[in-house]
Amino acid sequence: MTRAVAILILVTLTLGLGVGLINNTRGQPVEVTVQPDTVTLTMNLEFYENVTVLPPININLGSSNSSETLNTVVQPLQTAIQKLVPTGSISSLELRARTFNTTKMWYLTENYTIAISGANTNTGSNVASNLAFLALNMTQPITIANQEINAIGTAYILTPLSQQPSSTQFFIDGHQTLNAIIPVETTARFWLLDFTWVQPLPTWTEKSDLLGRTTTWTFTPPGPRYNLTYGPPSPEGTLIRTYEAIYNPTFRISVPANAWINNREVTFDLNNPAEIAMPILVAASLAVLLSTILIDRKITSKPRSMTKKKKR
Repeated sequence: MTRAVAILILVTLTLGLGVGLINNTRGQPVEVTVQPDTVTLTMNLEFYENVTVLPPININLGSSNSSETLNTVVQPLQTAIQKLVPTGSISSLELRARTFNTTKMWYLTENYTIAISGANTNTGSNVASNLAFLALNMTQPITIANQEINAIGTAYILTPLSQQPSSTQFFIDGHQTLNAIIPVETTARFWLLDFTWVQPLPTWTEKSDLLGRTTTWTFTPPGPRYNLTYGPPSPEGTLIRTYEAIYNPTFRISVPANAWINNREVTFDLNNPAEIAMPILVAASLAVLLSTILIDRKITSKPRSMTKKKKR
């Protein structure tokens, strides 16, 4: 390997690593995986800010916890789901929430894995999955171990925001405001699990793999759901110090079949026995054909070799 080639490889790896780090700054998707019998909702939520110091949070909830502790999260979530999908219910839930500090920013991450039953209607030939619960209206506090994990705005950001001097410059969702009134009102209405703003499925980006029999839909909002910036201005108009708080989730639906949507419902056909048996029959036919050819070659080759021996 020449020195020039080695340098090129090193530069390529460095650029690739840099791109990966940049991409990771965007929140991981809220993902829905649809199976014939159940729907799995996986939420990897990330909120980061340098407005205040977040409290130490390290929460792990699952089947091993007491039902009383688990119901602190399950009950309000299930109530919100059933308002949109009356037959839906949470069959299992796992949650890990924690806070940490890095590069002078505080992070709150909440990772949910929720199995939802009763959202699917199976006719025998196809399955229709009601995903209306994606527009979840969860606007109530959820407190675990004396720490708030849903009313993020009022619990952590509202107080330091309200205490800023009148000379402070404020920006909310990319727009500058004359004072703190609009940022304060927006922050008071900020809930981590409020998804009422999610657009209907027909507006999402669809990607189908006909051969692989998979269908995905993605929804990437044009900007963060919550985007607060403020700080003291310099004489030139720029901020001397910048304080910000950002929440920027994305969404994805995955169906292991060729599927289609109708409003907030995803439908896909089930494999019938004939479709399952066809590849097996084709493979068996090919195997028989190959075996016949090989046997035929062996049989026809023997007389030829015997004929040659007789001539000698």
